[in-house]
Amino acid sequence: MISLQQLELAINSARQANPSQGADAQLSPDVALLAGLYGRMIFYRLKALPLSSLSQHEFEAWSRWTSPHAAQTQNPPYPADQASDKP
Repeated sequence: MISLQQLELAINSARQANPSQGADAQLSPDVALLAGLYGRMIFYRLKALPLSSLSQHEFEAWSRWTSPHAAQTQNPPYPADQASDKP
């Protein structure tokens, strides 16, 4: 189970390690996934959510930011960053 408070901690860890970028303050992929999950929990007034209800991508993002080394983890580059790396 994921509690709302645990999800908030994971989002804060991900945001601290991967702050918003660009003029439009684009969220990192993991923050966007976790924030969407958080929004659904708020909308449906859920205090907790079973891990089995997460998509594969949500579960992977959750796992990255709840592990002991989460604060040191960086997301892969933003899609726009990947495009700029190409000649």
